[in-house]
This record gives sequence, C-alpha cells and structure tokens, in this order.
Amino acid sequence: MTGGRLVGRRTVLRGAATTAALAGAGAALEGVPAVAARPADGLVPTRMAMHVHASFSEGGASMQAHLAEAERTGVDVIWWTEHDHRMVARRYLADVHFDGLTEWSGATSVTWRSSATGELDTSSASIVSQPVLPSDVGGKALRMSAVSRGSAGGTRTVTAHVKDFGLNTSIDGTTIAIDVWPIETSEDSWFDIVIETSYRPALQSRPAGYYRLRYRVGGGRLPATVVEVDPLDGLVVLDAATDVWTTLVLDPVADMTLLWPDIDFRDAALTSFAFAVTSRNLAPSTVVVDALRFDRLRKGSTAVLEVQRDLMAHYAPLFPTVVQHQGLEISENTPHLNWFGDPEIWPASDPANTDIGLAISTIQAAGGVASYNHPFGTSGSQMSTDQRTKKRRALTATFVDERVFGADVVEVGYTGGRAGMTQSDYIAVWDVLSRNLVFATGVGVTDDHEGHDWTNQKWRHVTGVWAPSAELASLQDALQSGRAWFSDLAAFNGTIDVVGAGFVPMGSVGAVDTDRSTLDVFVTDLPAQWRIGVISGVADEVGSTVLNPEVTSRTFTGADLVDGVLSVKVSSVVSRFHRVVLRDAGAVVRAYSNPIWLLRSAPTATVPKVRVAVPPPPVPPA
Repeated sequence: MTGGRLVGRRTVLRGAATTAALAGAGAALEGVPAVAARPADGLVPTRMAMHVHASFSEGGASMQAHLAEAERTGVDVIWWTEHDHRMVARRYLADVHFDGLTEWSGATSVTWRSSATGELDTSSASIVSQPVLPSDVGGKALRMSAVSRGSAGGTRTVTAHVKDFGLNTSIDGTTIAIDVWPIETSEDSWFDIVIETSYRPALQSRPAGYYRLRYRVGGGRLPATVVEVDPLDGLVVLDAATDVWTTLVLDPVADMTLLWPDIDFRDAALTSFAFAVTSRNLAPSTVVVDALRFDRLRKGSTAVLEVQRDLMAHYAPLFPTVVQHQGLEISENTPHLNWFGDPEIWPASDPANTDIGLAISTIQAAGGVASYNHPFGTSGSQMSTDQRTKKRRALTATFVDERVFGADVVEVGYTGGRAGMTQSDYIAVWDVLSRNLVFATGVGVTDDHEGHDWTNQKWRHVTGVWAPSAELASLQDALQSGRAWFSDLAAFNGTIDVVGAGFVPMGSVGAVDTDRSTLDVFVTDLPAQWRIGVISGVADEVGSTVLNPEVTSRTFTGADLVDGVLSVKVSSVVSRFHRVVLRDAGAVVRAYSNPIWLLRSAPTATVPKVRVAVPPPPVPPA
C-alpha cells in the first residue's frame, strides 16, 4: 500500500440488493431528499477549508492568520486539522546538553547551525569542556564569541534545526530554561536568546509577519526592561552576572502578552529558536550556555484540545463570518486521516495508529467523519507517465479491494498534483471508485501550514457542501451523503449542484427504468468563456481486475444554461455515474462536482442509506 502499513482488512458489508430493495431502503430513511436539494429547499451552499494547520503543527501559521484569509476569500468554515502527535508534542525536543553541534535527545535530534552577519573581526561557536554546568550530565557546553571590525557591529548566531520540526507546536504553557555563563558583555556587546513565533495578519499599526522576542544579557539596558524595539520585535532584558552560572527561565507567552496585549499568544508556535552574540565598537561579546530545557504544560490529549477550543471561542467574535470546527489529522504514521468532528488524540500505543481500517472505524464510532488524506503520500519527485500509471493502478487496486477502508471522504482535489502525481491521477482513482460503487465523497485540499494569501497557495481547492446550516452535524451529513463540490479558490467562487432523473441529488444513488434520463446541472457565477463538462462513466462494479476508469465527456457553454440550469439527456441503458467539471478558458479544470449514480440493475455493493434516493410518489390522476 502506497504511503502506509496495512494491518488487517476491514470487513465491508455487501448485499444482493434488488432495485426494489434499493428504493425501499431509501423510503425508510428520514431526511433523504426526493428531488434536487436547492437553496430554496432550505439548503445553503457552504464553502469549507477542510485541511488547515496552524500553531499546533509544523509551519509558520497561526489560527488568526488563517481566519483572516478565510474572511478575505469568503470561505465560510475552517476545519482545524492539526497533527495529533504535534498537538501533544510527542517525541519533541525536551533537553539539550550541548555534547556536540549535533545531539540526540530522546527520539529526536538537534543540529546547531552557525551563521554570521555584519562586520566581524573574529567570531566563533564551538563545543567546549570548560566552563560546564556542574549539574549537567553532558560534561560539555556551547561557547560563542564575537568581536566587531568597527562601529557598525556584527553578530554570530547559532540556530536550532530540530529533526522533524520537533519544536513547532503551540507554546501555550511552555517555559524554557537555560543556564548561561557570561564572560564578556557590555553596553556594546550582548547575548540574545531569539524566539520567533507564528505569522499573523496586519494588526493595529503593525504589519503582517512573524512575531519575535529577544531575551538579552548585556547591551546597556536595565534588567527587567520589556520594550518593543520594532513593530514585530520585542526585547526582554535579563540579569546574569559575569563568570558565574545563572539559570534563566523564560515564559514566552507571558512576556509577549506584556508587549502585545491584543494578541493571544497561546496561538503561537515556536517557529525558530536561536542564540546570538553581538559586538559593536570592537567590544568583545562572549558567553557559554548549557542545559537547555523545554517544559511543556497542558500537552495531555484532553488539555490541549481544550486549549484549542478556548482559542476558537476567543476568535469567534473577531471573525464572525467564519465558522470554526474542531478536527484532527491522525498522522503519526502514514497514511494520514482527518477526523472531522469532536476528535480525540490516541496514545502512541493505540493500535488504531497503525491500522487504517481500525482507525477509520474508531473515528466513525465516536461520531466523526473520516477522510483518507493525500492518497499518494505527502511527497515525491516527478515521475514518468509509466511510473505514474503503475503507482496509480497499485493504489486503485488497494482502494477498490478495501473499499477505501470504509473512509467517508477521500482527498482528490490537488491543484497542480502532489507526490509526483498529477491532478488527473487523483481523479482517475476516484472515477474507478465510482465505477465500483465505492462511496467516498471527493473533496478539495488546502493542507496549508503558513496562513499567507490562500489564493496563491499551491493547494487551494476548497470544498462546498449543500447543507441546512454550518453546524457540525449538518456538515457531517453533507459530507457523508456526497452533497459536495470542490473548486480552485483562486478561480471559482460559485456553486455546483447536480440532479439525475428528477430525484437523485448529487452524491446519491437512484434506480431508473428508462434508457435515457435527464441530468440537471445547476451552476452559479460561471465565468465568461468557461465550459461545463459532463463526465459519464459505467458503474459495472468490475472490481480490481480493471484499474482504469471508462468515462466519456461532453462539453457545454454558459449559453446552454437556462436560468442557471443545464438540462441534458444521458444514457441509462446500463448503470452509470455522472459528474460535472468546470473548465476555464484555457481548458484547465477548476471545479468538480461529486457524482450521482443512475442504476439499471441491482448493485452488488451495499448502498449506504444516506445515499439512497427515492423517486417521489406518482401524482394521482386529476
């Protein structure tokens, strides 16, 4: 299986349902629409960013930055899908003894990379055996020095590069302890501990950017000074005597809150951590550091999710147009899964962390909607057509045989592709699932970690759903029933809906008994020169013996819409699925509907009740 270990195989119920039984199942289900669900029927279009990482994950984003982008781009809902193991800082860097410029600490490692800026006559950063903190087990320490060449000054910096981003998570409840032995500091020479935190939009009179905090020893300012030296740069002056060990305990959230009280710095990741010695006017700056410790509170699974909920409540009145829902990305092992709705963080020992089917069924049993994320993996270089075809067919075979392990949702909307695969490869896998009546709602992908200008991000497919409201249960129902479309945020802000045979709404399955059926396509805000494509494919349940879709396409223009509706006749001689795409003036597909299925024979697969469409009762003669 591409991208992950498979343990066990989830049993998928199948039945020899007849066409009549299919209709009967739907008749017993409350809430299944009998006709096209339109806004006039009480459903509203809701656009969602479904894969969003902020200050609890790696990357530079804050929740605040993402919410500002959602507000700017007209996105209605953000699902927070932080990495589960990052939220609880599992296997994160905790202690550094400076035994070397590269050092292992538990399950992770840190490498200190040195750089120089400005005009320096001499400077260095090295591991030494004296002086060393007597209580530290390592027996070594980091010594840094700098002497400027002239009055302009210069700085020697060492920056922590931690394996697998093992510092990047919310700094809520985090204190940092470090022992320092200043050797030479003065008004013209000083030592800084430099902390950079998450990106934020422009606030008050401050520009957008990353907020930084410098803890300083030396430099001529009075200890206990706390001052903003630049719009996004704060300075806290500390007291540490020369030629003696002093333990400094830093509380970044408290100190940054003093500087910028309009910001909730629980929503801040530690995006960069560094030490720096600075010299000007030829004054030497020398310091030794040892025994670095990161102490993290509120990183238990229940506590950290509660902190996230507190932040959501804090931001709700500040961004009233954006609804926030709590999700989670189960991602300590691959493949990754999103949990939409009231998640839990499993302990590392939970078998669901390594069993795809068990993980998905556990999410669903807890009332969540489960998404199979980035099916081809998270990374990969460009491949030849033959290589891509082989990889696509291997994944498709597994997905068909395992029926996507029971996932409700699968990510297929990747602007520009991912992991060496093209967007068309993802859609081809999805079409083969549709061919085999594997009912996984296709959604678009943002997977953004930075919070900058969503419209220019690499992956920017937002997902729209037709739902009664933006409340959790309504959105979950819409996702499970396939009432969804997805589109390139930078290109299309309209809506799509599809109804087959007058009673089968998008995402649903209906039995028909005629050789031709009507497909009604509803599109709003179609840009000029764009085309509507109707994609039709056989639904013959061929299984994994055939790994390519069998689809045909017809193209229509905006002129074919009548009051926003395109009505076309489609063949229903055999069971088929139908979906819609919107192509821009350059023939690039920018938006996709989920399919409908019009069946002429009883399916082998069991159709979920939420997807069964029932024809309206016949109108009695007058």
